[in-house]
Amino acid sequence: MKKHFILIMTVALLFGLGSCNKANDSYPYETRYLPVMLEGSQKWSILDINSGEVLAKDAFANAPSAIVSDMFYVLNDEQTYDYYNVSDLKHPVNKTHYGSVTEFSTDGYAVASIKGQDLCIINTQCEPVAQLGDSIVECSIFIRGMAVVHTNSGKYGYINTSGELVIPARYDKAEPFTFDDYTVAMTQHQDSIIDIAFIDKQGKERFETNSTMHRPIVNYFKRGVIPVAKRDTVVCLNPEGKEVDNPFKTPEVIIKASYDNAMMEGSGNFIVMRGDKMGVCNASGDSILPVKYMNIIDVSAERYLVSEDGVTHYLIDKKGNKVGNAKILHANGTPKSVAMRGYIDAAITGANMLTLFDENQVTGIPVGAKVGDFYQVLDGTHPEQYEGKDFLVNFVAPLKITYQFAGPIVTGGEFNFATPVKFVSLEFDANSYDNDTEAQLDAFLTQNMGRNGFVSRGDGVFVSDNGTAFTKGYDKGIFMMRYFMSAADAAPIAKIPRQ
Repeated sequence: MKKHFILIMTVALLFGLGSCNKANDSYPYETRYLPVMLEGSQKWSILDINSGEVLAKDAFANAPSAIVSDMFYVLNDEQTYDYYNVSDLKHPVNKTHYGSVTEFSTDGYAVASIKGQDLCIINTQCEPVAQLGDSIVECSIFIRGMAVVHTNSGKYGYINTSGELVIPARYDKAEPFTFDDYTVAMTQHQDSIIDIAFIDKQGKERFETNSTMHRPIVNYFKRGVIPVAKRDTVVCLNPEGKEVDNPFKTPEVIIKASYDNAMMEGSGNFIVMRGDKMGVCNASGDSILPVKYMNIIDVSAERYLVSEDGVTHYLIDKKGNKVGNAKILHANGTPKSVAMRGYIDAAITGANMLTLFDENQVTGIPVGAKVGDFYQVLDGTHPEQYEGKDFLVNFVAPLKITYQFAGPIVTGGEFNFATPVKFVSLEFDANSYDNDTEAQLDAFLTQNMGRNGFVSRGDGVFVSDNGTAFTKGYDKGIFMMRYFMSAADAAPIAKIPRQ
């Protein structure tokens, strides 16, 4: 099977990175250095995309984050995080390990938490600048001097780099000011209608609409516009909600060239496709890179990563000249992390966990569910991918959910629709929080299982009158719960604390 180049977080064509010092509407993050995994290696190195030089070859076992303001973080062996500066790739900048972190911004600020403590804004020396307080549960990376925060009210708002809440937490979803000084914030109603507001950095709502009128195609403004679906058409709106021309539309000369696809990249050129091959042309249709590549990634205003075989990539400038000799299998480009405070309220989190199941169902899957009940989420045209496989995995933040069947989903190319679900496993990663978090969650659930119709059987198993069972435990930072469709199959889960 042909391998494909993987970006840990895609360096997207429209969501590009750049070597600029300030955020702009094309490349909002400073990117001179790129974490890469080289051909023939299982470890990570740092690539200077200006010179093509590989720095600190195979220095990191875990993938470094995107590098902004010359700073990045890496997961260490203790499942906590350390920051490094490219000027010293052997020694962390921080003196105390962090439980949760974001990348730095072009302003030189990041958000991090130590286990058991509130979130804190730090500078590039990992010195605290401002404490965010216990009302803020999560915080995004800073961009354009603003970060999105999630508060214990369940709502989202915005802070500045001094930690001040400059736009109140009143939205059910809020997007960062990625490319522009306008963004999108939303409020969900019980009737499934979503109110949509275009807001500026002062929090003023410049335009209000809802999902019955407009549905954003992307959740950011760029060059003063946002594309939205309006009934069965796509239009561009400005911050006041007026329909305007699309500044990213493909020029007629490129359309007439009969490419299968064309998309503007950050420097204003177009990455084009013909069949499964890619090339680059300018807005006048003149060829910059021939249509011969299996992949082209726009990493800065001066550089592409390209591949001719779909496996190994190399760096070139935007005239097609090779830069350095690095052969790259994987890269990590776009900043994307959200930092969480270093503790949780076990009662609130535990109560949320209790909403996931009762004696009749778990995560909406009823007792007696079979493979056939999952068919709508299976790829029915390619049963071979499920051949002999007896489980399905789903990630619903913050949980990893595994549906374990009593037998294979597919045998001999045919779906076994009558094969029942045996149990459902739910895993919650608590490594970012206090080391006793798992024990606190375990104790809360033990005390409250009766609310869901379960009583202790005496061996770490809780059973219901309906014949279902529930067990819980933990292993080195992962809190685990299992819901058994039949109590006869239930077995306790060990409780192994972190060191």
